Amino acid sequence: MGVKLKPDIYEGNVPLREYLAQFNLIARANRWEDDTRTAILASCLRGRARAILENIKNLENLQFEELKSKLEMRFGETQTLQSYYSQFTNRRQKFGESIASLGSDIERLSQSAYPECSDTVRDKIMGAQFISALFDGFVKRTLQIEGVTSLRVAIERAKSVNSGAILPEFKKRWELLDGSNFFYGIGHK
Repeated sequence: MGVKLKPDIYEGNVPLREYLAQFNLIARANRWEDDTRTAILASCLRGRARAILENIKNLENLQFEELKSKLEMRFGETQTLQSYYSQFTNRRQKFGESIASLGSDIERLSQSAYPECSDTVRDKIMGAQFISALFDGFVKRTLQIEGVTSLRVAIERAKSVNSGAILPEFKKRWELLDGSNFFYGIGHK
């Protein structure tokens, strides 16, 4: 190949899995042996990622798999998945945020929080979280009563309900069924 490729710096800010996938492709293209891969990976570490080297007692005999293992313990999928899951489950609609923007962010977070789920299962999870994240109590309650489960349907229905496309008759039914004032339900959980 003649061209020598250089790996990026790793500080722990991007998913380790992605970084190592690219690093290993570069190592293969450059035909690096294990010792060379280890030295170059260690030299690419910066900031909190480089701090891992402080805890390694024998740097001269460090093997690639050992360094990779230590990086995975600190920056690997488990820590990242927990972080994404936490962001996903705690996501709430911000004041002034559009329904479409909320839906888009829920979808983005779900891809990271539930990478192993099928599209059908993830869509139901996204739909439930979207409804839970809504600020407007009336819209939230309406979607719950209607049994909406799909994210796409939930977004479209929330836009429709939010735009005032509901009949005044529904307001009366809300108050009869729920026993609460229609306007009090808006914005309350």
